[in-house]
Amino acid sequence: MTSKIDLYYFFYNFKKTDIYHLKALKYLEKNLPDEFTNSDSEWVKIYKGLKESYDRLDIPFYCSEDEKDAESLCYKMCADYFLPNVNEFELVENFTCDDLKKECSLGKPVILYVKNAGIYTNGLAFIGTPRGDHPIVLVGMEDDNFIFNDPFGNMMFGYTEGPSNGEGVSMNPDSLKRRWSGKAVVFDDLPLDKS
Repeated sequence: MTSKIDLYYFFYNFKKTDIYHLKALKYLEKNLPDEFTNSDSEWVKIYKGLKESYDRLDIPFYCSEDEKDAESLCYKMCADYFLPNVNEFELVENFTCDDLKKECSLGKPVILYVKNAGIYTNGLAFIGTPRGDHPIVLVGMEDDNFIFNDPFGNMMFGYTEGPSNGEGVSMNPDSLKRRWSGKAVVFDDLPLDKS
């Protein structure tokens, strides 16, 4: 009995240096109907949409006034998002902003460890020295800004407004780069379709 191939896993494992992978891709290009290979095909529009716009993930938000709870709450946010799947995850030390965009486009949250002390006045001028390894959860993008859930509050304004204000915190890439060394927790599986 023939089973249907999962194209996500096919392309996830695709290697452009593997001659067999290249031959298989050429075969697909040659044999797919024109409606799938034209640049104005519906799937191409969807694909390009991932490059231009990212949906905010429907991740639950949990907060605490005790910063010691932040890591467990970040994992809980992600676990509850993926339920009922049990996901494998991996700690990565050298993730980049481009990697974050890719994970976001796949509908996958990422836990980042950032330096959380110090504030930006009006979101621009930095005061204080960032320190620590504080976890936050990437939940989406708006324009060029990353959107995070921070269980301890809004770090961009020095956590002055309480922990419940940490949902949907916006941070531009430059601010993120000043606070983040690239340490992140990434998830291997995709969430189930919740529709």
